[in-house]
Amino acid sequence: MPHRPYQYTPNLIVTDYAGHPDSVMLPRLNWVQLNQSELLSNPARPGEIAFEADIPANDAMDLSIKLPLTEQVVVTTKDGGGHDMTHSPKPLLDPASTR
Repeated sequence: MPHRPYQYTPNLIVTDYAGHPDSVMLPRLNWVQLNQSELLSNPARPGEIAFEADIPANDAMDLSIKLPLTEQVVVTTKDGGGHDMTHSPKPLLDPASTR
């Protein structure tokens, strides 16, 4: 069964946010620790987790958060042709870690 990695960079956009950026970043970093820990532990990949803040008003901001992600997909050949693709299971996220 060959494994095929998907590599992509989703861009999370939060608009008109009136809180502190840490309130948005901490849950994302907790998720990364559980699901893509190599982004936090690999010194050869510094700065890959990036965010930008645009402050159009004194009481709100727009945030853009980019996370370079990978996902393993197991590809099996079906009898008679074609393929089945199964995405590797993800660890369950503890709701308490996202607060």
